[in-house]
Amino acid sequence: EASIVSAVIPYEEGAKEKYIDALVAAIVLYHHGVEPGRGKERHVLKKIVKSISYLRRRMNISLEQIEQDGRKFEGIEFETANESAEKLKQEIIAYEQQLIKFTDYAKNQVHAHKLRNDMGEKLLIKLKREGANMGILPPEIEDVVSHALN
Repeated sequence: EASIVSAVIPYEEGAKEKYIDALVAAIVLYHHGVEPGRGKERHVLKKIVKSISYLRRRMNISLEQIEQDGRKFEGIEFETANESAEKLKQEIIAYEQQLIKFTDYAKNQVHAHKLRNDMGEKLLIKLKREGANMGILPPEIEDVVSHALN
């Protein structure tokens, strides 16, 4: 398996290794007809998509590169490439749009609470709950809240 992947994406330890593992898992699930959503496999895929998004932004990997890597891997692994890489790209875009909405929400809430001189624990709980309700990964909720408060 590692040789198939390394034929497509040069292997490196660390974050790149995590990216490759997540990308491979996502492409395999998409190839077998799984879509993000509710239910065991669907929920796992949704988490994987969010993880790829998180890693791509930390590693400065473009959406086009993810799509290209996914398409190459799928073509080699399954000897045919359907739209798995495109689906992955679209789900990453959708998640990142949710993240932008949450970031805006957090900034607006912090501003409103500052005007009311109400910057306590209640605000933190509210922001974290809303981030979770919007499906944002916990480390990203922490980042957004931290930046909004500073």
